[in-house]
Amino acid sequence: MIFNSYDNSVCYVGTAMILEIDNFDTITYANRTFLDVSGYTREELIGLSHKALRHPDLPQSIYTKMWESINNTLPWQGYLKYRYKESQSCWVAVHISPVSNNGKAPIRHLLSLTAPHVQTIQEIQKNYRKLLEEEQKLLFKAEIANRLSIQSFQNTPLAL
Repeated sequence: MIFNSYDNSVCYVGTAMILEIDNFDTITYANRTFLDVSGYTREELIGLSHKALRHPDLPQSIYTKMWESINNTLPWQGYLKYRYKESQSCWVAVHISPVSNNGKAPIRHLLSLTAPHVQTIQEIQKNYRKLLEEEQKLLFKAEIANRLSIQSFQNTPLAL
């Protein structure tokens, strides 16, 4: 069952959505539930970068931690907001299991997506908003430092 939550995110209750991605972040499999909820056809989704589903409201640090874990063959659990076709979005509880060859580096990743509780979404949104603000402040500081560095370089005479 699909329903609109308090923040207009499209959410669902029912069968878990399943995705499989390769080491290059390319979607290689999606179950019928994911296709139904996301609005994509199998042809549109398979081969698409998983990044295409990333909602801009999410801090980059969440994805950085996620990839650090799964690239080290460790499972990862967390909450993500996906952007679906037709600009709809959905908060999901995500469990990622890396699949490896004989315990070596992962060769693919299985994602199980389920609907979180509305109270959980509210708390996660608050925490992620703080992280996003911190990231934006750091980016602003880095941009200022970069501009100052360029300005300083441009005002420095070249020694020949």
